[in-house]
Amino acid sequence: MDVTILNDLSLKTYNSFKLESKASLMAFPHNNNGLAKLIQTYEGKKKIILIGKGSNVIFSKKDYSDEYLFVSLKLMDNIELIDEKTISVQGGAKMSDLVWFAIENNIKGLEFLEDIPGTVGGGIIMNAGTYRNTIGKFIKSITYYDLTKNEIISREVEEENFGKRKSYWSENPSIVLSAVLQSEQGDYVESLRITMQEKEKRYMKQPRNYPSAGSVFVRPEKDLKEHVVWELLDKVGLRGYAINGCCFSEKHPGFIVNIGGAEYEDIIELVRIAKERVLEKFDVELNMEWKII
Repeated sequence: MDVTILNDLSLKTYNSFKLESKASLMAFPHNNNGLAKLIQTYEGKKKIILIGKGSNVIFSKKDYSDEYLFVSLKLMDNIELIDEKTISVQGGAKMSDLVWFAIENNIKGLEFLEDIPGTVGGGIIMNAGTYRNTIGKFIKSITYYDLTKNEIISREVEEENFGKRKSYWSENPSIVLSAVLQSEQGDYVESLRITMQEKEKRYMKQPRNYPSAGSVFVRPEKDLKEHVVWELLDKVGLRGYAINGCCFSEKHPGFIVNIGGAEYEDIIELVRIAKERVLEKFDVELNMEWKII
């Protein structure tokens, strides 16, 4: 059996904002062939939605009827060592698992990814990372399902395939099945120190006591200058600003958090207010980093 399909599955554990929602159908392919068969069977018959760890995702419906098919690659999460500085990883593997695998095999450079939520596949599509580093810099080759051509493609990666919070695969509908990453040999203890240091910095700055979907907005650029989103939101009075069950975090206003019983409509209203206030005060347009489903 190449695919497991479940009915009437709660999506609460499949979105980091912890919104209440339900999927009539969710499929778990076991391998590349299972994924290909699944897509080819349901393409044009259902709206196919790929779900990773559910970070950077907001569900707009309470109930997704059987016209939708949710697909999770959580069973495709294998990580293997190719040589002393090269790793093969499937798209369903968690970013943190990839980093710890690298550390355990004395491969350095990926430490910045440990505390970034989500799967490797999703991370590659959005070129996940920090303002200093991104996963795209380490990708050497990739295998993906091209949703336009309806085929599995394997190829080498080029530098221009990745941009700021985007990639070739975000602009050309694709599902990342696996990738080969390459870095440098390092030292286990040093990598461990860097990882925990990075983790501590994020915990000190970011809200971790409430569910969130990560940073709401992409860092905007205007007049060749990048603006820090949380500073803009702070200056327009949105730190701690709440609507019903959600609010801009008191700790870091670049995040909207679920303080209890948040609804999609509340989230979108906060987003609307933020975009309106920042545009009015600074003439800067904010664009969402989240994907609305």
